[in-house]
Amino acid sequence: MGLFTKLFGKPDNTPAYDGNKIYSPMNGKVVSISDVPDPTFSEGLLGNGVALLPTDGKVYSPVDGTVGTMFDTGHAVCLKSCTGVEILIHLGLETVGLNGAPFTLHCKDGDTVKKGQLLFEADLD
Repeated sequence: MGLFTKLFGKPDNTPAYDGNKIYSPMNGKVVSISDVPDPTFSEGLLGNGVALLPTDGKVYSPVDGTVGTMFDTGHAVCLKSCTGVEILIHLGLETVGLNGAPFTLHCKDGDTVKKGQLLFEADLD
């Protein structure tokens, strides 16, 4: 029970963070990684994962952890969760060639991040 609950009697309905879970980094529809038209992802060359068809361009941290690498081009970020899981979040295909134009960064290498914190965003148009 938190301090404000003790003082005001209102329960905190926010679920506790579970460090053993990886939450979705974006709003959108989940699709199989094998359906991505890029063999680097679809053949699992970078590891197991899922793909999302985003409904907006905001990318949030799916875990509490640390930013290992925020790519200068703004299209991807590597995180290490507080439980040691390494996560790559990559937005789009052929996005390296955009040279960062549609991306806005909200974190940098070495930052400590919390689940739900905005990491970067993109103009999907």
